Amino acid sequence: MNRPLSIVNAPYPFPNESAASWIQRVCQLHGLTYKALASFLGIKACRDPDVAVPRHFVCFIGLGTGISGKRLQELADVFHAVRLHPPSKTLLNFHDGAPSYRFCPQCIATDLVPYLRIEWRFKDWTVCPKHQVKMLERCPHCGAPILGTMPCLGMSEDDEALGVGHCTFCERPLATTAESYPQTWVSPTKLKVQNAIVSAVRRGGLRLEGYYWPVSLDFILWLRDNPELVKSCFERRARCAYPEESKYGVAYLIDEYGLERRNKKTAEEILDLRTARDRKRWATWADKCYEATIKRQRSHKGTTP
Repeated sequence: MNRPLSIVNAPYPFPNESAASWIQRVCQLHGLTYKALASFLGIKACRDPDVAVPRHFVCFIGLGTGISGKRLQELADVFHAVRLHPPSKTLLNFHDGAPSYRFCPQCIATDLVPYLRIEWRFKDWTVCPKHQVKMLERCPHCGAPILGTMPCLGMSEDDEALGVGHCTFCERPLATTAESYPQTWVSPTKLKVQNAIVSAVRRGGLRLEGYYWPVSLDFILWLRDNPELVKSCFERRARCAYPEESKYGVAYLIDEYGLERRNKKTAEEILDLRTARDRKRWATWADKCYEATIKRQRSHKGTTP
C-alpha cells in the first residue's frame, strides 16, 4: 500500500497564526515555493489556503510532522465560517484575487520568529491594538503587497534563510523601529468593532449587547452596507436614560435587516412588534419616573425639621 508523502519536519503554528503564514514558514524551512511544496506532496495548490477547499488541505501538508491532527484542524478551520458563507470574503484582504495581509511593523520587529496573525487578514483590522500604530498594506521599501502564498526564499548576507519578516520581492526587512511609525490615537469604539468582526468570523456569528439571539455573518455585511442606519442606532442608544433601554436600538436594526432580507416577518408584523415594544418601554419609563418622584418626596420629608 502506498503511504502518503510527508515533509517530516514543520514548525509548530503559533496560537493566532493563519494557515497561509504557517505554510509560508514550512516553505521557507524546506526552501520550496508554495506550488513546489504542494506538488511534492501530490496535492493541488489552492489559491487561498486560509479558506481552502477541501478544508483538510492544511492537514495534508502537516501529515507526519509531529503536529497533532487536532491542531492542524484548528488551523484549517479558522476561516471555516467564510468557507460556508462565501460573501463573507468581502471582509478579507485580497490583491488581484490573491490573499494578502496587512502587518504591524513593530509586531514583526519584536517577534522572535515573525509570522502573520489571523487578524491581519481582515480589512477592518487597520490599527494594531498592542502598539497603537496603523497597519501597513505594502512593503515600506518597494511598495509590494504582502501575499499569503508567496514566501520569501532568499538568503541573508550571513547565509541564513529569510522569513516572513522579509519582503518577497525586494528581500528587505519589513520590521521598523518605534520612531519610524509613531503611535496614533484611535477611538475605543474602533478597536471594539475590529475585534468584534474578527471574533464573529471565527465563531461563525455575533452576539449583540442587549439582544439574546446570535446574529449571522450576513448581518455584519448588511451593517457595512448601511452605515446611516448604524449611526442612527448609536444615536438612539446615546439618548437612552437607562442602560437596559439600549437594546431597543439594536432591535430596530435587526427589524430593518429582517424586512430587507424578506424573512418571515412582514412590515405589518414588525410595526405591531415595535408598537408593543415601545408601549412596554414607555410604561417602564413611567414607572421609573413615579418611583423617583416618591423617593424624592420621602427624602424631602426626612430632612424637614
